[in-house]
Amino acid sequence: MIYTMNKKVANAEQIQTVKSSLYYKIFDILKTDDTTYYLDNELSLIWDEKKDVIGIIDKGKYIFFKEIDDIIRNIKKENII
Repeated sequence: MIYTMNKKVANAEQIQTVKSSLYYKIFDILKTDDTTYYLDNELSLIWDEKKDVIGIIDKGKYIFFKEIDDIIRNIKKENII
């Protein structure tokens, strides 16, 4: 007797998401501009693939340190401060 089951086949992105979450902690994944970021909701941090903290999560908004640096640089350029 042969039994068949409907199995859902995972795509490559789903497999990578599961692999990313198995190391020691479960991260949510954020992809922007072909870059993968790992969201640590427990600590409210954003990590990159090198395991560097590159931003924070504040009230559901993603704040990247690079964006803050760019704003400060533009303010200094315009001699506002």
